[in-house]
Amino acid sequence: MAADFKSLSILLSDLRSYGTYSDLTILCESSVFKVHRCIVCPQSNFFDKAISGRLQEAMTGQVTLEDDPRIVAKMIDYLYCADYEDCDESPMVELAEEQTEISTIDKIADTAGSDMAAVASVPAKEKRARLNAEIYVIADKYQIEGLKILAMQKMESSLQSNWTDTEFIHTIQYVYGPNSPSHSELRDILSRSAVQHLSTLEHQQHFHETLKTFTAFSYDFSSLMMQKVLQLERELW
Repeated sequence: MAADFKSLSILLSDLRSYGTYSDLTILCESSVFKVHRCIVCPQSNFFDKAISGRLQEAMTGQVTLEDDPRIVAKMIDYLYCADYEDCDESPMVELAEEQTEISTIDKIADTAGSDMAAVASVPAKEKRARLNAEIYVIADKYQIEGLKILAMQKMESSLQSNWTDTEFIHTIQYVYGPNSPSHSELRDILSRSAVQHLSTLEHQQHFHETLKTFTAFSYDFSSLMMQKVLQLERELW
C-alpha cells in the first residue's frame, strides 16, 4: 500500500513538473504553469467557478493571476503534492520583495502619521514565517482550505523553532497590512508569539513603532495581555 502511494506521489509530481496532458494554463507575470483541471478545480472554489462557468477562462483554458509567481508556484505544488517547501532560494526576487516591503511600510506609515523610518530601514528579507503568511493569504484568496491550514501550521512552527525579532516584526506588518485578510487566523498566532517574547520585544524600537502604526495588532496584543493579567490575578488571589 505504501509503495502504491509513493508511486502515485511520483506520478503527480511528474505531472506537476512537466505539465503532461495539461488542460489549463495559469499565467502569472512571465511565468506559465501548465496544470490539470481535475486536480486544481476540486481543491479551489475560485478555479472551479472560473473554469466551470461561461467566463472567458472557461473558453480559453487560461487563467491570469496578479500574484507573486513564487507564491503561485508553491500553491500549485500543494495542489499536486499536498505540501510545499517553505523556503525561498531566489535571492534576486527576494531583493525585489525587500524593496516592495519597504515601500509598503513607508506608505502605511505616512497614512497613519507615524514615524516608521526606522522600521523601513531594516532589511526586509523574507524568511519562513513571512513566506508561510503569504501562502496563507493566497490560499484564502483562491479558497484552498487545506493550504490555509498547512500554511498556518508551518508559520506557527517556524516561529516556535526559529524566532527572530526582525523577521517577526516584518511578519506582523504583512499579516496586519492591506494585502492580508482582516479575518486571518494568523493574527492570533502572532499575538501569542509577541506575548511569549515580550522580554525581547520590549527593548525593540521597531516593535514599538509597529504597535503605534498597526492598531489592529495593538488591540489584539493588548487584549491577550489583559487576559494574561486577569489570569495571574485569579491565581494570586
